[in-house]
Amino acid sequence: MVAYAPPEEAHDEDKDLFFDQLESAINCVPRHDQLILLNEFNVVTDTDRAGFEQVVGNHRSGSLNDNKLRLLTFCAAHGLSILGSWFQHRNLHRFTWISNDHRTRKKIDHIITRDRTAFISCRVYRGAECPANTNHRLLIAKMKLWWWPAVHSSNQPTKYDTLRLIKDDDLAQRYSVDISNKFQALSSTEEDVESQWAAISSAIKKSADVVVGRRKCARKPWLADEAFDIVQKKLTAWKQGDHQECNHLRRLFDKTAKNDREQFYNHIADKAEARSRNGTE
Repeated sequence: MVAYAPPEEAHDEDKDLFFDQLESAINCVPRHDQLILLNEFNVVTDTDRAGFEQVVGNHRSGSLNDNKLRLLTFCAAHGLSILGSWFQHRNLHRFTWISNDHRTRKKIDHIITRDRTAFISCRVYRGAECPANTNHRLLIAKMKLWWWPAVHSSNQPTKYDTLRLIKDDDLAQRYSVDISNKFQALSSTEEDVESQWAAISSAIKKSADVVVGRRKCARKPWLADEAFDIVQKKLTAWKQGDHQECNHLRRLFDKTAKNDREQFYNHIADKAEARSRNGTE
């Protein structure tokens, strides 16, 4: 969110209206979302942290003014932190506003967030000149986000072991006969398409559960026992600190796995071609 707060000289009614509108906007943001406020609050945080230890850090500057108490109270009520006060920088990287006399400097622009641990830096950059004639300097914060892979439920059934149908001709024949019998037993009185498909899908799954079964392991089907022996030797070499032998076994495993994969798929292609030829005949 981007907002501009009333200055210190504004009436209390204007200040109250601004924070009421800002509170309404914040309340619309879900708690699990990242919330970042980019604002010119016209607030200088002073050196007193009493009661606001989670709002401001140890690196503050300036003197107390009326807007300061309003902002700190607002941030404390909504679990927000003023980001710049948590990072230590030299003065030329801290002050965001410089008066026309080039002597009066203040830190009145702030970046405020719910999760300050997601940020790794917050500082002023002097060399970034704005197109407009302004006495404000550019304030930039850098953040680092972590992503977490989705956790799949362990109760979800594994996939069917369809590779058994390719390798075992007898199993494929039994599956074909079983599913044909279930199709013949289906009622033909169903007029609804969804009901018909539900019955067909149920028959296919029941045949697969009885005849084919589920996959029992995540092992790559084309890997032979020799490749797994190489993996164990590579692990032993790594534990012993023998990096040269470890690299040698890694290259040997890549070569062996490649050959096993090619032989596996060539075998599948040959069987598929033979079935197609027998069906044509």
